[in-house]
Amino acid sequence: MNTAIRYGLILGAISVIYKLATYAINVELLVSTSYQFIVFVVSVAVLIYFARLLRQARGGFASFKEMFGDIFTMLMISIVLDTIFNYILFNFIDPQLAETLKNATIKNAEAMFSKFGMSGEQVDAALAEIEKQDMSVTVTKSLQQILMLGIVCAIISAIVAAFMKKNKPEEAF
Repeated sequence: MNTAIRYGLILGAISVIYKLATYAINVELLVSTSYQFIVFVVSVAVLIYFARLLRQARGGFASFKEMFGDIFTMLMISIVLDTIFNYILFNFIDPQLAETLKNATIKNAEAMFSKFGMSGEQVDAALAEIEKQDMSVTVTKSLQQILMLGIVCAIISAIVAAFMKKNKPEEAF
């Protein structure tokens, strides 16, 4: 099996396990800004670690193109697995989850808006916009999410590949 595919499957499994554990511990953490920041930092560290492993699998050297392709493949596989799990979680495991997360988002937003010193009218208007949002997970939304995240993955892959590339030294004749 291709190394990038294997690491993509591992990364996807880590993502699913993290989300399942978070769901089991406290579902509201899924919309917590501070918790998501911590997850982001850990995710970046894991991404860099796997990118180093991908380069090592190529003998310690990889061009930008090779690194980009490997990292992009790994991230896309992870995203597809995570999106499939989200669909199952929101539609089969807990069909009320979208509403639960919407309510938690409203609660978090209300606290944040108050800290920013927004007027009552501004807070009400902003919360009304959140209330209008459809947070359900459908096949169409899932496919759109994969496409949008694919663009983000391409950007992230390019940035990480630029830092992780290591060209082979030129051989002297």
